[in-house]
Amino acid sequence: MNDKTQILEEARREAKEELQTLQSRINRYSFFAIGTGLGIGFFIFHFWFKMGFIWSMLAPFVGLVMPFVLYFGFRSRLAIILAPYVIAVESLEKEPQTATDYANRASAFNDHEFYDAAVDDYRTALALEPNNDYVQYSLAEVLWLGLHQEDEALAIVEKLSKTEGEFQAEAFALQGKILAEKDSATALNCFDKAIEIEPHDYEHHLLRLRVYIDSEQFDRAVEAIKETNKLLKRHNGMHYYSELCELRGLLAMKQSRFADAVKELTVAIRHCPLAVEHYRLRSDAYEALGYTDKAEADRRKVQELGSET
Repeated sequence: MNDKTQILEEARREAKEELQTLQSRINRYSFFAIGTGLGIGFFIFHFWFKMGFIWSMLAPFVGLVMPFVLYFGFRSRLAIILAPYVIAVESLEKEPQTATDYANRASAFNDHEFYDAAVDDYRTALALEPNNDYVQYSLAEVLWLGLHQEDEALAIVEKLSKTEGEFQAEAFALQGKILAEKDSATALNCFDKAIEIEPHDYEHHLLRLRVYIDSEQFDRAVEAIKETNKLLKRHNGMHYYSELCELRGLLAMKQSRFADAVKELTVAIRHCPLAVEHYRLRSDAYEALGYTDKAEADRRKVQELGSET
């Protein structure tokens, strides 16, 4: 699909469908919040009514207010989730004027895999604001992940990593990801610099750990696992715990400790049951242990999750 008008129409249609789907889910959850509030309100009314006249006078008020407190509180939280989808639709419906307009539309194009259109809009945004670090980083990311133009992406992040700013650490990290397979030593140096700038960023630590494992630097990997585990616990980053468990499982597989790998990957699946890679790795570990039925069950799960995605 090369015509920009067609791309715009298709991206707009997809973005609106996503927004409508999410809005319908929010409406369902909102009604659930009201029902929960009514249940809690009824319980409070019943409990306070038994405690005497003064409390029973307050009970109807609480019983009526509680559903609305839960409803508006719930919707305000979900509105935060909804905001990026609203911005995406708005950016695709209006003619961009500013660098921010073009960057928002480029992000929407990227989300719907129209990478060439995204790159065009990011370049236009940079023409309007040449020193916009966010746009430079976003352009590099699309060039690498979407269009596989590694050299240009690398040139952008190398330049960006030399400039102190909000995206300096992210630039080092992206540079490390681009180089990880072909130059692990330089990639690790990039991750070290990213961690030096942002020592509490979990992703930088996990990226470095993965390179340690892939390059078979197992002693460093073991130390990095301990360090990352402490970081996640200390700074409330347990939502990254499934990835850490996956990497511990991967390390165990590299060291032919397949039973340990199964244990680690089972914990990873418990924390994140929709991650395809967890099941794929565990199927390999089961296969190595001779548990062909369990390996096959995990492979079926991989196919099932892949088709849903």
